[in-house]
Amino acid sequence: MARYATYPRASTDDQEITHQHDAIDEWPAQHDVDTERVDTALDRMPK
Repeated sequence: MARYATYPRASTDDQEITHQHDAIDEWPAQHDVDTERVDTALDRMPK
């Protein structure tokens, strides 16, 4: 069974990744993917 990884990131300290989280959260439902098979990696903690 396939696993999926997400990698939301900001290029600068002034950027937010909130909009990326929203799109990433919607993707599994749109593609019939169980969210238990999705891992997320972050370079830094969201503000």
